[in-house]
Amino acid sequence: MATQGILSIVVGGKVVAKAITGADGFKMPAIAEAVEEVGIRDAQGLLDLCHQCDLKGESLIVQSSPQDWIGDCTEDELPPLYAEKFHDPRFNPRWKNGSADYIEVVEY
Repeated sequence: MATQGILSIVVGGKVVAKAITGADGFKMPAIAEAVEEVGIRDAQGLLDLCHQCDLKGESLIVQSSPQDWIGDCTEDELPPLYAEKFHDPRFNPRWKNGSADYIEVVEY
């Protein structure tokens, strides 16, 4: 199923990690629950959890800041919206209107 999904981790009102996927976004609600249960607060932990939940592939990117990201994507550079909209936990930078089928925000 090709659904877009966003999962942002917000600590003290600031986005500290953001997972963006163009496929299998329907897995984001379960991953968000696991993030809360385990207490994940960083990009590497979020990426590891996404992989454990079988969310992988070229469209999976986990950002830790506007310019820093990890994931399965082999791109050398992300489109500008990723940096511009990193701090908006509900914005999907994969396209200009920012919507996604599944949007999850975990706040600490």
